[in-house]
Amino acid sequence: MTAEKVNIKQATVRVAPPEKVPPKHKPVPKPERKSPPAPSHSREVSEKQSTLTKTPETLQVAEQQTAVRHEKVAGAISNIQSNEKIQWQSQLLMLLQKNMQYPPFALRMNQQDVVIVSFTVNSAGNISDIERVRSHGYASLDRESLKLLERIGKVPPPPESILAGKTSIRLTVPVNFVLH
Repeated sequence: MTAEKVNIKQATVRVAPPEKVPPKHKPVPKPERKSPPAPSHSREVSEKQSTLTKTPETLQVAEQQTAVRHEKVAGAISNIQSNEKIQWQSQLLMLLQKNMQYPPFALRMNQQDVVIVSFTVNSAGNISDIERVRSHGYASLDRESLKLLERIGKVPPPPESILAGKTSIRLTVPVNFVLH
């Protein structure tokens, strides 16, 4: 089983409006098309037309237009994958927040902490290999951060764009224990 480590830094996700990216290539003007002569010999006309459309300049224009279309498609796919990733991470963090329970002892003692936990999520969304990475040493908050992930047990399956062909990924997330 291979896993990739992914850090999720905050529970709030802000998506900036898409930037306007200037085109990489200057548009090349299309060559003027001349109307074909009146068809006196249809075979000659079709041969002349085929040689007109295959000049190096027209081939270059066609290649540039194809490259621009490929870039647009790749950019759109990248944006979709990025949006899928942000949506999935938001769902995951909301699920953690919704199921978190403040330990009564920590509440009475006014203990607050951000416990960093790490865990593995497989392609079905099952959580495993839960461990505490960092905290300030409040045992009740440390225990609750681990119990939280055990209690949830399963999250929405990660999108393929996050898995990138792997069977699971390793996530590191903050569990915020804050008194208001």
